[in-house]
Amino acid sequence: MIHGRAIGEAVIFLPETATLNGNNIVVPAGTYTLNFNIVTGAYSFNFIKIGMIGTAVSAAGFDGPDVDMTTTDGVHYTLLNWVFTDGEAKFRQDDSWDVNWGNSAFPTGSGTQGGDNILVTAGIYTVYFDRMTGEYNFGAPVVFPTLGAIGTAVSASGFDGDDVDMMTEDGVTYTLSNYTFMNGELKIREMDSWTTSYGGATFPNGTAGINEDGFNIPVTAGTYTLTYNRNNYSYSFVGTPTFPTVGIIGTAVNGWDVQDTNLTTTDGETYTLTNFTFSTGEAKFRQDDAWAIAWATSHSLQQPLATALIFRYRLALIM
Repeated sequence: MIHGRAIGEAVIFLPETATLNGNNIVVPAGTYTLNFNIVTGAYSFNFIKIGMIGTAVSAAGFDGPDVDMTTTDGVHYTLLNWVFTDGEAKFRQDDSWDVNWGNSAFPTGSGTQGGDNILVTAGIYTVYFDRMTGEYNFGAPVVFPTLGAIGTAVSASGFDGDDVDMMTEDGVTYTLSNYTFMNGELKIREMDSWTTSYGGATFPNGTAGINEDGFNIPVTAGTYTLTYNRNNYSYSFVGTPTFPTVGIIGTAVNGWDVQDTNLTTTDGETYTLTNFTFSTGEAKFRQDDAWAIAWATSHSLQQPLATALIFRYRLALIM
């Protein structure tokens, strides 16, 4: 079944699998490019693409590529906070000169098909364009609220420390890229203040609650890109967790006064040492090459190890 879902006055087309005689798709009036896969049933309704091009837009000038604008209705398009240089620009449809708009007027005007280039004065502007009328406006930059991450997972100062600011280009999606987090908790908050804050109970993905005391996001240490959507409150951590190292040491390995032979892991729970040749002797597991956390047993192996030594970290901790 495939269908559309209305949110406010906009309709979001959900990527579902089509079935014969499924529900109707609710489509608002507009001009779209429709894609449908007859094998998978996947479909998409895409608005006409509008972009800006020219010497005022990028160093490539009119050789492109276009800088795409965003839209929610396929009529009104926006380019947020773009840095323009002194030069000329035009609006184009679908990265092609077949349909383009221009007018020498700046900062406002009404573009016509194949019209003159827009004469742009250097500056940072948010550009608004109406595809139906050709009207455009180079307006003041849009100032978005700042969002930052704070907590024991972010810095040693914890919730008393400074926020680590996230980046945004649209005031909706905020990102903190390749940040090294610690084991701990965090919240996302606006304007370095507790007036508006977002927390969650799950990791690495979840939906945040607003201004809920104690509702902190639990974080496993690692290097992640943290992404937060200010519209639907979803968050995600994408990257590589930092698992503790587990090694084996002893006379059965290579002695007690040497470096541990580390096992490998992909989940921080099961650690493996493959095809290692042991001697007759004794051994212990250790965490992080130190004796603070170590595991052993008085049992002796009754037969040679086959292909791999496997150690379950979480099970060992429980026992």
